[in-house]
Amino acid sequence: MQQAVKTPLDHRLALAEVLDWLVEDKMATAEAAEQLKKERRYYRGVLHPLVAVAEQKWRHVAPPHKLLSLELLSEWLAKRVGMEYLHIDPLKIDFTGVTEIMSSAYATRFHILPVGVNAKEAIIATAEPGLREWEPELARMIKRDIKRVIANPLDIERYQVEFYNLAKSIKGANKTHGGASALSNFEQLVDLGKTDKQFDANDAQPSSSARAISTSSRAASRASCASGSTGCCTRCTRSRRRC
Repeated sequence: MQQAVKTPLDHRLALAEVLDWLVEDKMATAEAAEQLKKERRYYRGVLHPLVAVAEQKWRHVAPPHKLLSLELLSEWLAKRVGMEYLHIDPLKIDFTGVTEIMSSAYATRFHILPVGVNAKEAIIATAEPGLREWEPELARMIKRDIKRVIANPLDIERYQVEFYNLAKSIKGANKTHGGASALSNFEQLVDLGKTDKQFDANDAQPSSSARAISTSSRAASRASCASGSTGCCTRCTRSRRRC
């Protein structure tokens, strides 16, 4: 197999590079940028530059002086490099489908996350627009076009673990119960992703994304009950009463 040829663009984002862009786009002052460069001059860690900037709690130079949050910075980076931005919503992801594209180790190695797949293309989230050596290799392996999108780097890191854990649990449950119907309730799915038994008051708390999925699921179920729909939540069905 022919090796992908590296170009000058094949590199991870550097803090100095990001800071220069922020100053050019009049989002940060040159003085603040230079000060942060000095403070991080000898830093050799793996903290993403956008995370490092977000930690400073800077505000946009121009009115209305919005906080330069990680989400805002991620959206800005997408526009800066001419890519689409994606806010990763776990409720809209087909865990078992996207995790078939690549292994967890592959995703972690290249700091990417599969977030969508169809017959023609795979959508891959990244916070490193300059790293593309994986792209031609992956396209050959899955025989699909690759569409890259920019996403929050901490979301990518978090979901690299949770997506694959959930997908593994879903596959295991399908084998045990003989079908996906046993996983129609998102609360069951989240519990399976964290443990083989239900949580009680003494169990560890679920992750932030798991709580988000569970909360959204309960809200949707209660709305269904209130509207008189036949589809009711698990708690309501067990107690034979409406939410």
